[in-house]
Amino acid sequence: MRNQVLAVVIAGLTLFVGAALAEDIESFTIKPEDVTKTSVAFQRDGAASLECVFTKTKASEFTAGTERNLNKKIRLVINEKVVSEPLVHARITGESFTLQVKTIDEAVALAKYLMQNIPNKAPEMTR
Repeated sequence: MRNQVLAVVIAGLTLFVGAALAEDIESFTIKPEDVTKTSVAFQRDGAASLECVFTKTKASEFTAGTERNLNKKIRLVINEKVVSEPLVHARITGESFTLQVKTIDEAVALAKYLMQNIPNKAPEMTR
C-alpha cells in the first residue's frame, strides 16, 4: 500500500514538473501581417527552409524574445501550429530569419499562409 501511494505521488509530481517545464517555453507567433517577404530554399535531401523578412516591429519583438530566452527553447508558431522549438544560443537581430522545416511541402504551405494577403496583381491606376 505504501509503495502504491508513493508511486501515485511520484507520478503526480512528474506530471506537475512536466507541465511547469512546458509552460516555461515562450511562444513566438508569426502571422501574415508580421512578414514582408518569404521564400523557400530547397535542399537535395528533400528538406527545405523557410526564409522570412519580418516587419520592423516583429523583428524588434523577435530580438527581445531571443534575448529573454538565452540558453532556453522558444516555441515558433505559424498558422496555430508549432513549427519549431529551437534552443536560443544567442540574441538574434535583424529582420531576416531562416527556419529549417522537414519537408518542401511544409515550407511551401507555410510560405503560402504567410503571404496570403499579398495582392495577385498591381493596383490599377486611375486617371
